[in-house]
Amino acid sequence: MHRRPYASLLFLMLLVFSFALPAMAGPVVRGQLKLDRALRAALSPLHQRKHPVPVLFVVDATPYTKAAAIVLAEALHALTDKPGRLQASQWRLARLGKAAGPGRPAAAALSADLQRVLAKTQREVSTLSALRRTLRSFGARGGVIVYIADWHFEDDDGLEAMIAGLKGRGQTLSVLGSEAAFEHGWNTGIDAFGREQQQEQIGRDPFRGTRARPWHGGETAYPHVPWLFGGTGWKTEFGRPARVAGLDSLRDLMDRKGLPGGNGFPGKGAGKKPDERWPEDVRERLQEIEDKQPRRMFRYPLPSAFGPYALMRAAAETGGKYVLWPWNAGGRAFVRYDYTRCDRFAPDLRSRTAILRDINRRSLARALGRAWHILADADIAELTCPLAPNLASSREIAPTFRTNRLPFAWPTRAQHTEFLRRAGKMRDAANRALKILFKAIRGAGEPDNPVDRRYLADAHLVAQIALTQSFSLGEALAAAKKLPKNAFKDKDTFPGLAPVVWIPPTPQDETPTARHDRIAQKKRGARVLADRVRYLKRYRRTPFGEIVRRNEVNTYELTRRKKLKPSRGNGPPGTPAFSDNDPTPAPATPPAGGGSAGGGPTSGG
Repeated sequence: MHRRPYASLLFLMLLVFSFALPAMAGPVVRGQLKLDRALRAALSPLHQRKHPVPVLFVVDATPYTKAAAIVLAEALHALTDKPGRLQASQWRLARLGKAAGPGRPAAAALSADLQRVLAKTQREVSTLSALRRTLRSFGARGGVIVYIADWHFEDDDGLEAMIAGLKGRGQTLSVLGSEAAFEHGWNTGIDAFGREQQQEQIGRDPFRGTRARPWHGGETAYPHVPWLFGGTGWKTEFGRPARVAGLDSLRDLMDRKGLPGGNGFPGKGAGKKPDERWPEDVRERLQEIEDKQPRRMFRYPLPSAFGPYALMRAAAETGGKYVLWPWNAGGRAFVRYDYTRCDRFAPDLRSRTAILRDINRRSLARALGRAWHILADADIAELTCPLAPNLASSREIAPTFRTNRLPFAWPTRAQHTEFLRRAGKMRDAANRALKILFKAIRGAGEPDNPVDRRYLADAHLVAQIALTQSFSLGEALAAAKKLPKNAFKDKDTFPGLAPVVWIPPTPQDETPTARHDRIAQKKRGARVLADRVRYLKRYRRTPFGEIVRRNEVNTYELTRRKKLKPSRGNGPPGTPAFSDNDPTPAPATPPAGGGSAGGGPTSGG
């Protein structure tokens, strides 16, 4: 009954993965190792002007840009040095959200203005609202604006109004700023427990952000893929806390030739193991949350290889560039991407209105929305879809948690029975999602249209998640059905399931392999492994491949756990207690690990 989606999808992947795809150009500029060269890339629209025009720098005043004041001043001086001198009728500088300063005859003359702007750091709730306030003071027709962005590069509201104003004045916007997170924002306001953080500051509807609650997104106009999962789990965020480079070493890091790889930078980098790095400067952005919850372990999304949707779209629509640049180079995520391959699956930069209106016309987009709804209804995806069930309108994303997570530990026979019932329903839901995705993938073939090409990559990713969930749920059910009839007689212990890694996380550019053959579903296991091999071959060194290679595939085995008396504050009398090495939480409490990972709050503006 459940084999057909696997067999069909495997056949399709064998057919599709062998094709090569053309690269797609866009507004993103990567690989700049010197700040003056990065600024020149952002100012490249000046070369298209027949006559000198005014230039405005809008600076995001953060601890990192403030620490880089000397480096910024030197870069401004280099812009007017010969050879390669850039011509402008005047040079102006503004703090984000404030009016533009007076015109200067040369970029080098902005040093005093820069010192004034960076004297005090700022925190803005809505980036685009603040940027629009600044742009109102710069009415020069044909002018070039360079937004030097650090923390405030995610907040997204009023985008189309800003673009219309820029185009009406014939102005070009370029951005020198941070890299967006993959498929969702660095800070979504929803943590790995499914609880909402900073609810008053972060919007939940990607199509209807407001100034008070702007949407925080990644490189796409809206998330195509959930980022928080229950069931047998799927990680979308990674990384362990590590020391962040001090502000006093920022200039040395910027001038060093071997900057950390990834996020637009080549080179081997320096420091500890790559996965122990903090991406960007999220530690400082999360300081308030960490102070309240000092024992929390935060994970972070993968970088996307692109800028955030809103600023990329604004740059593309006005003829500008989005230049990837980190202000905390030592605290960035260390991920090695092949950017030519990443560009094959570039995000759609049409307006959100056009994208939403177009979803029901594209089979892959429809399949992604329907699959998300199915997975969320089954509590496999623990976030609701941003699209309404008819896929024609939007709604707020919210944690599901209509029921407790799947109980992998069974203090009572009733909980074991509940597990069998719910795990079976979850597996059926995963297979229904697979069937929908398979039909759309088969119908799409290998699309030439870049919009469908991106949807196809997302559909492949969600199919990987559903395949893994369905297989692991089948393994868990097979083990749970072997529970002996006398399993509940022991008063000191109780039965449950423990995950056993079958396909471990795969090193980059290596072929996935099974660790052992102790699985109940031999044929399905062979299909899952073959499918993962083909998937990683196609999407290697892209965020799509990176996220899959870091997720293991588990089987399950029966185990027994000690009963502990509940201590004060652990819950009402009778709440089951668990030993310290038990990754599965009590059914009455939100889990801290075990079956799910991902979705925690990361960086915010």
